[in-house]
Amino acid sequence: MKLAKYCQEFEARLGSIETSLLRFDAQALQFCQDEIGKILNQLLCWKITPEALDESDRRALSSFRKALAKIQARADQGSNLCLGWRQLCVTAGYTSQGKPQFVMTESSACYEG
Repeated sequence: MKLAKYCQEFEARLGSIETSLLRFDAQALQFCQDEIGKILNQLLCWKITPEALDESDRRALSSFRKALAKIQARADQGSNLCLGWRQLCVTAGYTSQGKPQFVMTESSACYEG
């Protein structure tokens, strides 16, 4: 199968993953984890028997990367929201530099939104 076909299929799956991230339950998170695992496994299968990339593959890969960035931003936003709720619940406050008391992960620290 060509990489472009894989990427189109993955993008469709990412849409359902993004929708699931809007729900706040364990089943939604498990679904997202399972789907991402399936995508990674299929990419590994493609990697074992790669074909030469053509222009359609490059365009599809670029589009897939953009969709992944959108999912990453959604996950970062959720992480920041949870950190904010946590901070409010325990009234931890801020450091003298104006940063939250809780240590943030690298990805959640980079989201400005």
